[in-house]
Amino acid sequence: MRAIRVAAVVVTVACSLSVSACHPAVGISTLSTPQRDWATSFSAAQRAASEGRLDRADQLLGDFAARNPRTSEAREALYWRALWHLQGETPAAGLATIGSMLDAYLAPGEPLLHRDEATALRRLATQVESLTRIQTSLERSSPAPVAGAAGATGAKDSKDQSAEIARLKDDLAKANEELERIKKRLASPRPPSAR
Repeated sequence: MRAIRVAAVVVTVACSLSVSACHPAVGISTLSTPQRDWATSFSAAQRAASEGRLDRADQLLGDFAARNPRTSEAREALYWRALWHLQGETPAAGLATIGSMLDAYLAPGEPLLHRDEATALRRLATQVESLTRIQTSLERSSPAPVAGAAGATGAKDSKDQSAEIARLKDDLAKANEELERIKKRLASPRPPSAR
């Protein structure tokens, strides 16, 4: 009976040692300096972002990346900064910045935690940037509405406007001719018809 208890204790201790050897307990104090700095900076940045202070979150991770360049954590900071830029009130204003952050994040190298998400965000940022350029181009190319006697919109180019004006003049001339015929008919009385 005593031998069974001793064997159970030995097995328990051996299992505990083997499990702890396979999965060492990693506390923040056992992390390297960049990893500790990342844990602290990322936690503060997430808190700031959840409070809606996206500029502060971006600044915290930007500062981290400046202190710890060429680390996997600095590269990870690029993803989060781009994400928070996209969540900002005017993401279209910084699409070039967002694109360059995502391009740097997606550059070949070590495995990435958010490769698929970053790739999708990069595609979306490119499409939004393209649509913004098209919208701006359309707004610049279409003149403002012109107020005229006939309420012309000014949206047509001059050739189309000239053709439209010529057509309207022709219609007006025909309408005037018809009006003159009606006036003449009304001016000359008809003989009463025999019934």
